[in-house]
Amino acid sequence: MSENIPISSYWKQTTVLFLSAQFISLLGSSIVQHAIIWHIVINTSSGAMVAISTICGFLPQIAISFYAGPWLDRFDKKRVNMMSDGLIALATAMIFISFILGFKSIWLLFLALIFRSLGTGIQTPAVNAMIPLMVPREHLVRVNGLLSSFNALTMLMSPVISASIYATKVSPFQ
Repeated sequence: MSENIPISSYWKQTTVLFLSAQFISLLGSSIVQHAIIWHIVINTSSGAMVAISTICGFLPQIAISFYAGPWLDRFDKKRVNMMSDGLIALATAMIFISFILGFKSIWLLFLALIFRSLGTGIQTPAVNAMIPLMVPREHLVRVNGLLSSFNALTMLMSPVISASIYATKVSPFQ
């Protein structure tokens, strides 16, 4: 981190709010991602469809993340983070609306998974790039450790939560 970047005297409060919001956002996104995959598993009973959904849900994220870091350096990380989270939310809203209207195509879900994955591939590096701008250097390792722990907790909790929600029949996928 450059010495000329001022860190707010409220960095702890800012960091707690930011990490809390990111945890909620990531958990919600991950729950939706897994719910879509559960829906495909249950309704197709096809290993090929599950493989396609997994590829659509994760490959774009991996591919774009190679370029997102250098690209992010040219733009305001806060705005990029909000825009990428907005893309994920928009794709989720489109799925919800299409299912309510009766359009329940598996291919529509694949398309939504691709857009959600692209948004995540941009959002994750943006979040990682924002942490050093908020946190003093001497606390950076601890805060990055917390972010990693939140990510791991999300990966552990989201499949269970999404399966539970899907099983309760309150899901729009039903």
